[in-house]
Amino acid sequence: MKALDVLRADPRTDADRIAAIGHGTGGAIALELGRAGVNLGAIGTVNATSSVCSPSACLAKTLLASSDAGSSMLLRKAVA
Repeated sequence: MKALDVLRADPRTDADRIAAIGHGTGGAIALELGRAGVNLGAIGTVNATSSVCSPSACLAKTLLASSDAGSSMLLRKAVA
């Protein structure tokens, strides 16, 4: 993930607080990043469309998912 390497190398970036967010297909991509083991502080999705990755399979410390019905759920929160 070259973009993440560049972001993490920037001295203004707190590498522990990098998150991926997305809507629809973008949400599915964010979930895929977590499933693939990309070290993210959080993942947030709205109407994620994925038949491959479920939110429970993601490795992010904090995971927030929202459905098309407007409900949202905090699936996992990091403990400091």
